[in-house]
Amino acid sequence: MSFRNWKILPPAAVLLFGLAMTAPARAEFVIPDGSTAPFAEWSRGDANSVYAEWDVFTVPYGEPGNAPDVGSSPTGGSPSGEAARLIGHEETAFLSGGGNIYSFAAPTDFTANVSGHNNGANWDTRVVAQVRTLGSPLDLNSVQLTYNDGSNDIPLMAAQYAELSRVPLGGFGGDLVDHMFVFDIGGFNPSSVQFDFTAESSSMSLDRLAVDTYAFAAPVDDPATIEGRFIYYRNSVFDTSPTVIDGAIAPDKVALLPGEMASSANYTNYTRGINGLAIDVSGLAGTPTLEDFVFKVGNDNLVDAWEDAAPPESLTVLDGAGVDGADRILLTWADEAVYDTWLQVSMLASENTGLSEPDVFYFGNAPGDGSGGSDAAVGPADELGARNNIHGFGNRALIDDPWDYNRDRLVDVVDQLFARNNPTGFLDRLRLIAPPGPVSALRSGDLHAVPEPNGPAMLISAGMAIAGALGWRRYKLSAGVVS
Repeated sequence: MSFRNWKILPPAAVLLFGLAMTAPARAEFVIPDGSTAPFAEWSRGDANSVYAEWDVFTVPYGEPGNAPDVGSSPTGGSPSGEAARLIGHEETAFLSGGGNIYSFAAPTDFTANVSGHNNGANWDTRVVAQVRTLGSPLDLNSVQLTYNDGSNDIPLMAAQYAELSRVPLGGFGGDLVDHMFVFDIGGFNPSSVQFDFTAESSSMSLDRLAVDTYAFAAPVDDPATIEGRFIYYRNSVFDTSPTVIDGAIAPDKVALLPGEMASSANYTNYTRGINGLAIDVSGLAGTPTLEDFVFKVGNDNLVDAWEDAAPPESLTVLDGAGVDGADRILLTWADEAVYDTWLQVSMLASENTGLSEPDVFYFGNAPGDGSGGSDAAVGPADELGARNNIHGFGNRALIDDPWDYNRDRLVDVVDQLFARNNPTGFLDRLRLIAPPGPVSALRSGDLHAVPEPNGPAMLISAGMAIAGALGWRRYKLSAGVVS
């Protein structure tokens, strides 16, 4: 039974729900029996319930208060219904001959403290308080429940209210009224609750009080589901809106997942690098932030040793903008901040994401590689490809044209020059990695040397280290690239 979506109403707008009835004086309160609202799913004495009821009071105000005399459960141990106490606060109050608490000088006010099961989070709690008063009315606006969530005292007004019975008292004045207040605590079961109420004026007689609490195991929400992972050409001519990016998504590219072997379908040849990603998620639990992600860059299979990536410039959550109405998370980087490398994205399992386990994927970038195939190196074939597949203003290139490196819809001398002036070879080309499976990939400090298509990973890593020690480096021509 879940109360998470119930509206907690302000005291001036408490609702009458369908329990109002006419009853004789001193009729019994409603007993939780598993069928009568608001006890449709539990009975008094069930596991995770606590009950305390008072009829004859012995202490009009102050400590030690009044122990329940009609009944209580459970008894002994913790929680204990018999440990509940009703305390009056008005010093002019006194006990009537029938054991009621009454004051003709001032409004009486009361606090009832009742134990809870202290199950903590992932439990919903319902508290039902029934109050019988005579004479002056009870101030409905004063009725409040308070509990502590482990850090703060949380006040609640009644979610539901019913006047169970009203009987005129004739010459004595006023009415005998039975009230019922229902409070719902979503997602938490406290160690105790405090029920406070006050008379509207002097001359209210407190005749009876019953408090029942029950803890329900909160329903487990279905975990969030990844519906799509996309890379798009941000700041290209295809990117016409900062939020509507469908026209700029690379239709021929898919994310590389742990345990798969990379291919040209997993990396772009965009001259601006990786500067835009979109993740479509159904069932997001909250609003993700950058704290819900980890970003790494590298170019070998030792993914646990990869360096931190440049942080995204922005993260935007677009409600319903993704596949089949999923929420879309947009991640953007500065141009060339993630360039000529692989980017690992880990979306963490958190309260914001609602994932049951982290989602890890990869996209790569090999600027100027139009030939693809089994080798992501940039060389003469990529310059010749751009020369032999010209597109101009009369026959503009499509978004998936492999020779339009800067995605300006033109394949021309600019693309040719980019490939000529930015070659890559055995040591510095983008490698077709095979990242380990998801469990291993997320285990801190557990390095994996998975063989690559062109030789052992350790040999390649060593070769790159030697190249770095010799001071070798590659230059990229920026001049002349169409932005």
